[in-house]
Amino acid sequence: MIRRDWYKRHVEILAQAIGNMLGLKQRGETQAAIAAAEKAVREAFGMDGKLALGLSLEQVLFFACRGEKATPELLATLADLFSAWGEALDAAGRSEDARRAAERTIELRRLAGA
Repeated sequence: MIRRDWYKRHVEILAQAIGNMLGLKQRGETQAAIAAAEKAVREAFGMDGKLALGLSLEQVLFFACRGEKATPELLATLADLFSAWGEALDAAGRSEDARRAAERTIELRRLAGA
């Protein structure tokens, strides 16, 4: 029960950030969209955005989930966050970070079974 609630809360944090990011991106506020993604990762997992993009996916999930197995819902929502984040990074001209975010998106969707 506690574990399920923990995952649910983190999914909600990420989903809210995705909605916020999409609105910001639509208004052309690319930097604010990037900041929203970084804030969500920090709020949900206590992890700096640079770490989330720089570490291997296995390391990110280990630290983010505190060694527990991630739920498919969390993986799918995290994939959506990385997808929106990657689009914002690409629009800001940060092609290497955008590439990493796109790779994360693909890996996470595969792990989520999507």
